[in-house]
Amino acid sequence: MKLPKLYALTKIKFSSLRDGMGENYGIILDIDTDVIRNCRRVLCDDGWKWQIVNYNRDKDWDYGLRQDKEILDDDGSELDFEYA
Repeated sequence: MKLPKLYALTKIKFSSLRDGMGENYGIILDIDTDVIRNCRRVLCDDGWKWQIVNYNRDKDWDYGLRQDKEILDDDGSELDFEYA
């Protein structure tokens, strides 16, 4: 799969962790969920990583954004993803 140019806006689909509700209305933690985010490739010390577009604007109301950022920061360049 060919990577997009650096800093180009790209929609990617990757696996992230979410909390959910079970069948008896109990909380289930860390459910693998496919997520679609607007991202761009940026340079970092280790080469490149995915950066979520408008992270600072949306982090206060999007409950999954911080978890997605952590996953992309830790394993972003090695992550199995597909273009959405």
